[in-house]
Amino acid sequence: MSKTYGKLELIEAQWRLSGITPHVAIRLKQIFPRIAKWDTGPFNFPTDSAHSADLSWFTQRYPMQMDEVSQRALIQGREQFEAEQARMEEILRRDYMPPPRVGFKPGQMVRPYQAQAAELTLFRKSLLLGDAVGLGKTYSAAALMLDGRALPAAVVMQTHLQDQMEKHD
Repeated sequence: MSKTYGKLELIEAQWRLSGITPHVAIRLKQIFPRIAKWDTGPFNFPTDSAHSADLSWFTQRYPMQMDEVSQRALIQGREQFEAEQARMEEILRRDYMPPPRVGFKPGQMVRPYQAQAAELTLFRKSLLLGDAVGLGKTYSAAALMLDGRALPAAVVMQTHLQDQMEKHD
């Protein structure tokens, strides 16, 4: 068996990294900045796909003791992350054709990049959209809300934009 630098296990829906050597702990804290510099472990991480992928990557450099269940879960989380990344890259491609959006008033339509923002939000379940004034954040939001999967939704805006929004609903 090759050298290991600690133990990684799945405990109560969390990743727990324990017993790691000091130089590995220093590297871990550089890679995961939310870990306090004075923390000595054990270190707990969520089991979401992003953390699973990062931990999988980290264990390639610093192998850890893992039982089979934890090993399979780590691989599955990494693969899920890679699939999610591939889907987001597909949505963000220049040639991506989002599904048509219906429900706009006659003469109004959503541009492809606005529909991409709606698709990305539906996929990720969140998105912070910021761009220059006039590029269509309102239409992106409307395209999103026309899809039932995005409801219920709250619209928060500056008071001077309420008339504009009412004109487009």
